[in-house]
Amino acid sequence: GGGEPRKLFRQLVSNLLLNKSVYLPLEHAVIPLEWNGKRVVSELWLDPDTDKDQNPESAKDRLLRFLLHMDIPGLGPFDLIFTSRGEEVDMQLACPASVVPFSERIHRELTRILEDNGLKMNAMQIKKWEKPLALTEAFPKIARGSTGVNIKL
Repeated sequence: GGGEPRKLFRQLVSNLLLNKSVYLPLEHAVIPLEWNGKRVVSELWLDPDTDKDQNPESAKDRLLRFLLHMDIPGLGPFDLIFTSRGEEVDMQLACPASVVPFSERIHRELTRILEDNGLKMNAMQIKKWEKPLALTEAFPKIARGSTGVNIKL
C-alpha cells in the first residue's frame, strides 16, 4: 500500500502494543519478541511519575521504576522490577525454580550489561517465582490511591 495505509497500520500496531489507561497511572506496553527460537509475549509496566512528589533537580536524579513480565515457553514466568536513580540500579528478579541455581551467573551478566551501559548495580535479589506479581506490589504508590481514579462505589 501507499503512505496512508502504512500510516494507519503503524498507528494500529502502536495502539495494540501501548495502552494508556485513565484508571491506572502506569504506562503499559506489550512487547512481542523471540527468545532462542521461541515466541514470547512480554509486558512492560512503567510508572512515569514515580518520584513526582520529590521534584528531582535534574533528569538524571529522577527515579525510574518498571516491571517487566514475560513467560518463556518451556521455561516459565519471569518478573523483573527495575529501579534506578542516576547511575545506581536495583533489581528484583523472580524466575522459575529451574533458573534459580544460575543466580550467580545472572547477577554477574546483568551487572556486566549495566556497566557496559554506564550504570552500576546497587542491589540485586533473585528468587523463585511463586505467583503473578500484583501491580500494587511493584508500584506501592498506586495502592495508596494518590495517583489513580477511585472507581469503587
